[in-house]
Amino acid sequence: MYRSLLGKRFVLLSLLILVAVSLKAWNETVTMNVGDILTLRYPSHITEKILAGMPAPVSTDFDKVRVNSFNYSGVTIQAVEPTENSTVLINVTYYYYITNGSYTYQMRNAYDYKIIVKELTSGGGDDPVIPSTSPTGISLPSSITIDKGGSRTITPTIKPSSATATVTWSSENPEIATIFRSGDITGYLKGIEYGTTTITARTQNGHTASRQVKVGMPDIKLTVDTKSGTYRPGKKVSLSASEKDAVIYYTLDGTMPSNTSYIYDEPIVLNSSSTLRAIAVKEGFNASNEINEMYEISLDAEIVFDKGKGTISNPYIVSTADQLTLLSKYKSSYFKQDCDIELPNESWNPVGDESEPFKGSYDGCGFKIKGLRINSPTEDYVGLFGYTQKAKLKNIVLTDIQIEGRDYVGALAGYSAESEVSNIAVDGDVSAQNNVGGIIGQVYTPTKIEKCNYSGTITGNENVGGIVGYYQTYYYFVTGTYTGDGSGLNWKYEKNINWNIKSCKVSAQIKGGTCVGGCVGYQQLENYTQGNPVRGKFGSSFSMYVTLSGLVSDIVCEGSIMADSIAGGIIGKSLLDNYCRAEGFYGRVIDGYTGESYMTCTYQNSYAKNTIKVTNAHNTMIIKGENCLGGIIGRIYDDSQTSVGDLGVAKIDTWYTLEECSNNGNILGNDGASGGIIGESNVKSYPAPVTPISIKNCVSSCQKIEGGAFCSGIIGVNHATRSIDISNSLVLGNISALSGTACGIMVNDNLAAKSSISACVIALSTISGKESVQRVGSVEEGVTNLMSKNTKVFLKGVPVEEDGSLENVTFVEDSLLYDVETYSNLDWSIASGETKIWKVEEDLYYPYLSVQSKPLMSKPLFESSTDYNVVRGCADCEGIVYVQKNNETCSSAIRNGFWSLKVPWQFHEGDTVQVYMADEDKAPSISKFVVIDKIGNYVAPVDSVILNCDSISLFVDEKYDMQMSVAPSGVDYKSVIWKSSNEDVATVSNSGIVSAVSEGMTEISVTVVNYDETTVSVSCRVKVSNRYRLSYYVDNELYISMIYKSGSEILPVDTPVKYGNVFVGWLNLPRYMPANNVNVYGYFEKVSSIDNVEFDNDARATVYNLQGILLKSGVYKDIIKDIPNGLYIINGKKAYIIHNQ
Repeated sequence: MYRSLLGKRFVLLSLLILVAVSLKAWNETVTMNVGDILTLRYPSHITEKILAGMPAPVSTDFDKVRVNSFNYSGVTIQAVEPTENSTVLINVTYYYYITNGSYTYQMRNAYDYKIIVKELTSGGGDDPVIPSTSPTGISLPSSITIDKGGSRTITPTIKPSSATATVTWSSENPEIATIFRSGDITGYLKGIEYGTTTITARTQNGHTASRQVKVGMPDIKLTVDTKSGTYRPGKKVSLSASEKDAVIYYTLDGTMPSNTSYIYDEPIVLNSSSTLRAIAVKEGFNASNEINEMYEISLDAEIVFDKGKGTISNPYIVSTADQLTLLSKYKSSYFKQDCDIELPNESWNPVGDESEPFKGSYDGCGFKIKGLRINSPTEDYVGLFGYTQKAKLKNIVLTDIQIEGRDYVGALAGYSAESEVSNIAVDGDVSAQNNVGGIIGQVYTPTKIEKCNYSGTITGNENVGGIVGYYQTYYYFVTGTYTGDGSGLNWKYEKNINWNIKSCKVSAQIKGGTCVGGCVGYQQLENYTQGNPVRGKFGSSFSMYVTLSGLVSDIVCEGSIMADSIAGGIIGKSLLDNYCRAEGFYGRVIDGYTGESYMTCTYQNSYAKNTIKVTNAHNTMIIKGENCLGGIIGRIYDDSQTSVGDLGVAKIDTWYTLEECSNNGNILGNDGASGGIIGESNVKSYPAPVTPISIKNCVSSCQKIEGGAFCSGIIGVNHATRSIDISNSLVLGNISALSGTACGIMVNDNLAAKSSISACVIALSTISGKESVQRVGSVEEGVTNLMSKNTKVFLKGVPVEEDGSLENVTFVEDSLLYDVETYSNLDWSIASGETKIWKVEEDLYYPYLSVQSKPLMSKPLFESSTDYNVVRGCADCEGIVYVQKNNETCSSAIRNGFWSLKVPWQFHEGDTVQVYMADEDKAPSISKFVVIDKIGNYVAPVDSVILNCDSISLFVDEKYDMQMSVAPSGVDYKSVIWKSSNEDVATVSNSGIVSAVSEGMTEISVTVVNYDETTVSVSCRVKVSNRYRLSYYVDNELYISMIYKSGSEILPVDTPVKYGNVFVGWLNLPRYMPANNVNVYGYFEKVSSIDNVEFDNDARATVYNLQGILLKSGVYKDIIKDIPNGLYIINGKKAYIIHNQ
């Protein structure tokens, strides 16, 4: 151990010796000029690897020679001043390693450079010197400005341009602007605060340049889209500012705009000649450039489009009522509407007619066209568009319309062929004779109609519908004479045509004569297929296959229908018209052809097929009329025929399907047939294939179905020779045949049709017939159906216990009809939780379609007073509740889980009312029939709320006390809720105190909650401006109030004067307006007059001004009176000198 320790000590001692020995110095002399920057390389004989961590080189005279930087390859120095007769030493110390056997040692070495600096450039010296060109001058841009918060790069000009320079930067006042080196010569300037400062750039050899920098507000650029000129009334002018949230003030009378002028928030509509002047302002920005345009408004001005070329990529932009009239000039162009348009109160000239239809595209973009008026009772093709063909009409909103025509009349279009119509909304009144619709009067050939809504009244005679009056899909195909060579000729023709009406809603009162529907008055599929004789040799064949397909889906109709006959909640009349002819002959010589006799020895097939599907269609309209009334379709009819030759085969087939449809509207007929889904079916049966008419998963839950001769829950009467399959459907309510037969499902007037009724549930309250009554209906084939034991059956007013249809029905308790297992056993697609076709609220009520709203489960309350009758209740969802009694329907929105509505009819205990609901995304629910067992006392709620303002303007930090009152006055209520739509702009307290927070717009609303949980609201528009109020108070009373923009300099106001007093103030008055309201205060201090000043015995006095400057010394009182009026310090006391008082 001792030897080992001794060895270590020896090694350490050796290392110290080596380090000491290695301290050597090399000296080299370098000559430089003032301003030179040189890199001194380590001498070439130094081959050791220099280590990290070397100390900084040292200059013996830093004022003459500076060390700028150093690294492992050299030292960069800068010559600043001449060394004259002396030298400056640059000492460089560095470390390196040496290895001796198994040991490595760290060594240190030093090296000195002798630097001589001269005024003039001389030889560079020895090996380490790298020569360069020094700057001889520097300059900055003549003007430097920057926005507060902005930044920019400043690049100086170096002379000569070939010089190698390094520039340092400084700012005289960094609180105004800062500047940092961002490159060898560039500086990064940033504006900090408004004001001016001086920046300086300095080269490495001492040349400098300075320039004043002004930090100001950034500018706002204001633009206008319409230059001065002559325009038509209704011209819209738009302004836009380059900065978001900038406030634009404008005038139209040529005066300079100010913060009391109009605030621009939407395009300006010019109806008279005007001079527009406008500016834009925003805190922290300079006011914008001023807009100054002169507009002459004249009816003589040419109507032109301001934007667009009428192409698909650049459509004409429609902004005014005048421009809308140009559609008649450019009927094949593309158009887009960019704002709401109000039409003048004059009759509109429809766009397009039968000879020149509109074939273009119009996109309303969801903007409104208001006030469409057409008064043409003797004209056809009436609407916004008279006649369209292969057109595209979408996103059009027509409000407050009044249209009268003769035939082919609709709000959007009188007649439409092969077009596309989508996203249309209409409200108003349409009246005509025939083929009248809320949206389109008549549709020909496949026009697709989607997402159309109509609200209002529609009046007509024949073919009247909420969306379309007459929808005709017609295809006519007749072959010509065809000649073949007979060598196995086979000729085939196929055609498929599809049309649809989807996702539409109607809320209307519709009156008509015949063929009246909530959605379509008369729907016709006409398929005419004829094969004429074909010339060909024996063995040739000829085939035609034509299919027309229609889809009506996702429809909701509400309101009422009054018709003479043939009316349906969705479709009034559906006609399926097939004509199919196939001529094939043999043995007949037609003519000669190239010397040979050809015979029509051909075989022909002709197959015409029509397909109609109605699905997810829902009606709540009350339908009144004579005959053929149905909740979904009034009448289905088929008028088809075939014709064949010796070798021809003609086939006709019609597929008609109704699925997932519902009806809540009462059906009130008094002569012919009435049905909950279809009033009358009369469809023929043809040679195979024969497809039954299918009605599946439908529900009728109206309170009343009344008819004359025939009345049933699903189909009023079936006269068809075609079989009908009805399955998995539900019937609620009451059925009454006033003069004939009543059935729970269908009166079958043709037993040869071999129809079937299976897995249906009849939960009617009553079935009543005059001549006969059946619980289900007579069918050739049938399986078990279920009927509530509570259903009462009457024949001529006498209860009936049994009838001829008992083999098709099983009686069950209502509790089982609330059970999902009951329906699963009938093979219904049903569940209590997951989504299938049907859903059920287990043990609570009958099942309902998944596309329907959930039924209203809670029982409503009925209350009466001297003036009102009210129904109210609660719900666990949002939506609208409908209550129907005496064929009148009232509705109420559900708010906060409660609903309440006033009804026009009296209550009596024992009465039954029909209640159903609809939420926003679902079809109406099935109905509940509520028996009134108790009538409570009604306490009137608040009907309306009144505020003491409609709109107010505030400045930031201001407050306003909103006051509300209710009507009727004195009515008590549960609570009041105040709310701001944008609390970043203004807040409101529970007592109605509005506090302005920041610039912008908001709505302050107050909602009164009644004890029945209904609510009444009113709102006030609040504009907050980014201006602040400076209020001067004198003796705590307002003296004057002024408005300033934040950051602007406060101008002095006149100082108030009060005799015998000196004014003291304004206290705490800032020089610049801060971003908040400011109150400053002053007061009068009573002072003595000169008469109250104590004088020396010889009546002499000393007078100073308030700044302490001596004015008079040892003067007499009379002389003092010669001093000008004012406040002075006389003998140490403030006093007024006032003359001529």
